[in-house]
Amino acid sequence: MKDLIYKKVYKDEPRLMDQIYRLRYEVYVSEFGYVDSKHYPDGLEYDRYDQQAQHFAAIDPDGDVVGAVRLILPGELALPLEEQCPSAYNPKQVCAHVRFAEMSRLIISKKLRNRGPFIRPCQENRKACEGNNSDVVCRCFAKCIIIGLCSYVFEESQRLNITHWYALMEKKLYLLLALYGFKFNSIGPEINYYGSVFPYVVSLLEIERSIHNFISRYGCPILEPHVFAKPQRAGWFSFRQSLSRA
Repeated sequence: MKDLIYKKVYKDEPRLMDQIYRLRYEVYVSEFGYVDSKHYPDGLEYDRYDQQAQHFAAIDPDGDVVGAVRLILPGELALPLEEQCPSAYNPKQVCAHVRFAEMSRLIISKKLRNRGPFIRPCQENRKACEGNNSDVVCRCFAKCIIIGLCSYVFEESQRLNITHWYALMEKKLYLLLALYGFKFNSIGPEINYYGSVFPYVVSLLEIERSIHNFISRYGCPILEPHVFAKPQRAGWFSFRQSLSRA
């Protein structure tokens, strides 16, 4: 994990964008079969939202993308959650001066998800994992990459004055994120959209507060405790630096 690089990937970086699309194909098409391969003859999974999104990647020492996520921004297209869950509770109706974006396509390479040594940090932090099923705990070895990617999405969201995130995600991913302070709020029933997922929403202010409370209560073998000593924006920039030293 020491040599992973986290970065925002621009659309004029075709090599990295192709790697992101290829990793998505491996996960969503080859591994889980959420979509038919005939729709992606070039082995790259992409859709109409990619042009309205900011992309982020975790890159290993060989220059290969091993994790990725995108932030779909408000724009011409309605956000996926709003299209897929029209009957879900919509915080926009009651929140003034808000700006929503959607965190999407958060994936980790299978070769990392299957590496046992990454389970060790969770075993060292049993108190934080207490009460969650073994499947969730065993997947926690990918948390370094997940948290690193989320920190970049958070930083970009602040730069763009995004106040809230939507997400359509599996319950297992929701539980994993919640373990480390990324506590989303469920706003609707389960739907079938690239697998069985639930609609969630969270404010960025809630995330800052919940991560601060988490570290105050549990500590964390991955996060440096001083990084979130105070729930403020500067903490996320320090957090990014701490990841490069981890």
